[in-house]
Amino acid sequence: MSEDDKPRPFKTPDNSMGIRFRYPYTRPDNSMAEAIYFPRGIQPQPRDAKLTRYTRNYAKMDFTELANKMGHANNGIILAFDPGHTTGYAVFESMQLADHGQIDTDDMEKATKNIGELITLWDHADAVVVENYRVYKWRAKHHAGSELLTARIIGCIETLCYQRGQFNLIKQPAHIAKGFCTDPKLREWGFFTKGEKHANDAIRHGAYFLIFGPINRKEQTGVTVG
Repeated sequence: MSEDDKPRPFKTPDNSMGIRFRYPYTRPDNSMAEAIYFPRGIQPQPRDAKLTRYTRNYAKMDFTELANKMGHANNGIILAFDPGHTTGYAVFESMQLADHGQIDTDDMEKATKNIGELITLWDHADAVVVENYRVYKWRAKHHAGSELLTARIIGCIETLCYQRGQFNLIKQPAHIAKGFCTDPKLREWGFFTKGEKHANDAIRHGAYFLIFGPINRKEQTGVTVG
């Protein structure tokens, strides 16, 4: 498959994540486009019959097959975090979910201790993936008076990683992982854990990274305040 033919991630109108194909297809309303909405949303009617088989094959793939096809499969160790008052974590080793759970990070003392223990345990990880935190304009009022614990937890993770020589730290916006790695997808892949919301969110971030690789720098940029 050439680089131009390779599927590419993109954001669908409902803010979920899809995979962009360069091939044209006809939408149900007969308008033309170059993308399909995968894994959910509009089911296109491709102009080329081969595209129907092509996209169907992607839909049938398990997690490892999809990551391999996208070209970002990683046989190393990935440690992923979903930071907050309760922080979820997930560890992928050779594309398999090796460990996951939730830790108490309700204050910085607990956060430093519990996250530090995890990073020390997995100090041989090839990359650490963490959900990023943004204060968006339309939610600014909701943050008035907030201690912004989640942002501080992210800073704690960064500091602990750098202290331990782990410099391959990747931040991902919450919406891209949650939009693509939905609960049904986690269940299909055998990753979903009932009753552990934050662990599942960490799994989403690790899985998204393993499928799509590091996100482009545009997604990571933002405005620094304070």
